[in-house]
Amino acid sequence: MGWFENQKERNEAYKAQKALEKKEALEKGEPSTWDKIKSKAQESMDKAGAIADQEKARKKEMDDQGIPYCPKCLSTSLSAQKKGGSIVKGLVGGAIAGPIGLLAGGIGRNKMDLYCMKCGNKFRA
Repeated sequence: MGWFENQKERNEAYKAQKALEKKEALEKGEPSTWDKIKSKAQESMDKAGAIADQEKARKKEMDDQGIPYCPKCLSTSLSAQKKGGSIVKGLVGGAIAGPIGLLAGGIGRNKMDLYCMKCGNKFRA
């Protein structure tokens, strides 16, 4: 008897033992490995759904109260910077388009940029 035949017998004995263990587990009423995997997946999906519901409720509450928040991470730790008019933009616009170009320097001067201190997201108010 060679090595290959010996290995083949060991594999068959291992498969028979595993089949017997599986049969005994089913007779005892224990869940199969596949059932365990499915139940863990269902639990994680339920947990993710609960977290999403909490985030929606928090977002609605902040909207109702008028509290600014980061749309990415829902943090209220924000830094605001007002954009001013640009003299350079006005001068370049004046050189290119004349008096109408001078007004171009004022475009965007009343806009606010908000930066999230938690995740670094940049967005407009």
